[in-house]
Amino acid sequence: MSNLDKNYMLKLDLVEKIKNDEMEFSLSDNDTSVFYVVITRNEEKVDLKDKQVTFYVIKPDKRSYKSTDLVFDSSKELFSCNLTSEFKDTVGQ
Repeated sequence: MSNLDKNYMLKLDLVEKIKNDEMEFSLSDNDTSVFYVVITRNEEKVDLKDKQVTFYVIKPDKRSYKSTDLVFDSSKELFSCNLTSEFKDTVGQ
């Protein structure tokens, strides 16, 4: 089953540990998973729109990872990225 044009909202805090909802992908979901990311420090928004922000995804084998730059979407006031198939090509949790 494909999650076409599925949007995910992630919360990343620089200090506090935040648990996001579990995400599920199909290998056929190529270039269709858009991530919006809210970055906070102690649960308060951090202004990073003029900074380069890199998003790392650790593969389920915990031995490899992929990274991509996040793009600031000024209309939504959030960072975003579209995960390509290389981010979702390994079975696991």
